[in-house]
Amino acid sequence: MQIPLPIAGNETPCSACIERPDCQAFSVLDELIYRKPTFVRQTDATSFLREANGTALYESLQRTIRHWIFTVRSLNNPSLQEFSLSTLFDFLVSGLYAYLLHSGATDGQMNKPAYLHNVDRQTFAFFPYVWMCPGCVTEGNNLRDAYLVESELRGGKRYAVQQKMSRPNGRMIGDLGALVIRALISELANEAYVTTGGGHRGEFDLVIATAERLILGEIKSSPLVAFPLVVGQPFRANAHHSWVDDLAESADWAFFVGAANPEQRKLSISPPIEPLWPLRDLEGIAQDAGQVEVLLTAWQRHLVGYRLFNSEAPETRWLRFGCGNIESRDPESGQREQLRVDNTKSLPGIDRTDDIKKGIAQVMLFGRLKRGCSRQAIKTALFGNLYAETHHEHYMKPLASLQLLWPQAEPVFLFDAIIGLSRNIINDAEISTLFGLPSTPYEADTVDRTALLEGLDEMSE
Repeated sequence: MQIPLPIAGNETPCSACIERPDCQAFSVLDELIYRKPTFVRQTDATSFLREANGTALYESLQRTIRHWIFTVRSLNNPSLQEFSLSTLFDFLVSGLYAYLLHSGATDGQMNKPAYLHNVDRQTFAFFPYVWMCPGCVTEGNNLRDAYLVESELRGGKRYAVQQKMSRPNGRMIGDLGALVIRALISELANEAYVTTGGGHRGEFDLVIATAERLILGEIKSSPLVAFPLVVGQPFRANAHHSWVDDLAESADWAFFVGAANPEQRKLSISPPIEPLWPLRDLEGIAQDAGQVEVLLTAWQRHLVGYRLFNSEAPETRWLRFGCGNIESRDPESGQREQLRVDNTKSLPGIDRTDDIKKGIAQVMLFGRLKRGCSRQAIKTALFGNLYAETHHEHYMKPLASLQLLWPQAEPVFLFDAIIGLSRNIINDAEISTLFGLPSTPYEADTVDRTALLEGLDEMSE
């Protein structure tokens, strides 16, 4: 007897399986996934934003992804292609952060204050994501001078004022990251049915179905770096390092790519007027080979620096998330002060210990659904935008090949895939083919560390 699935047109491994009537795994999957409205109707990826133009926003992200992938392939440069998807993630997140900064504001204005920086008798307004002046960092200025003004002093430590920061709150950062990962995976596995939700409390961040595989995914994502907005202002001699709520007549809006060469640091975009700003600009940048190459090169400089962690050059460290703190002294009292820039809780991708532990626990819960599937078609995966670059040896490496074993059954991998984009560990050939991603051993990448660090040396001269 065939048990009908309550969906039409969405193939799953269970759709035509002859063992379905007596399959222990199917009965659980049917209850937790197949019969859920989130699977039947395919969830709206942008519903959490509560934006009227959510569908248009998502479609714009998809177009940018397609343009980016095509442009990167045209570069024919393996060393740049290797980390192109992680770079793309941070680029898309930068666009979404900027979108939220302007959403609901009047034309030409933002929802957060700007930080003014003067150089060469010019004034620029930045919208920083970490508590450092992007202009000062890239110019190699004293770190204490680069630390944003109006911080809060508590117990010998200075703290960022979150209300002034241009980044979203913690929950929104995770939701936006998951949105971008879903859009990326949907484009990479464009023949699969991709949705989210299901389970008892919507616990599946990704559900990816084909005729051969049902992949249950957990997402842990946040950017390594987001490129802040910068815009020219009329010169204000006495406004250097001050906050302003309203912008004067503005010119030359841009994303500020601080790790790029000086003449390439500003990626020009349109003024903040149209509803989807600046997402249309992202589509255009993604089609420009020169600008894509600037982003790829700058992002790899960040990756090289991040791998060095506390030994990282200041020109990249103090622009990225999770960069830590600066030990300093008050110039007047001489008292020791710790300048807190950005907490390591903001570390990117799958490289935060709490997220690694939560991801492992969730994937283990998903893993129970594999039991009883004789075809071994149920797979579990951890998704992120950056691999556990600084936690590989003691966290991910011992777990990547861990297997689950039930009585009288063949062992199965706990992680059929760890998709980190900067590198991937894939234990299932079908998943590798579906996503078009290779399994990349940790040691095997082609980043020319020496050349990139030499580029940083040149920037600081």
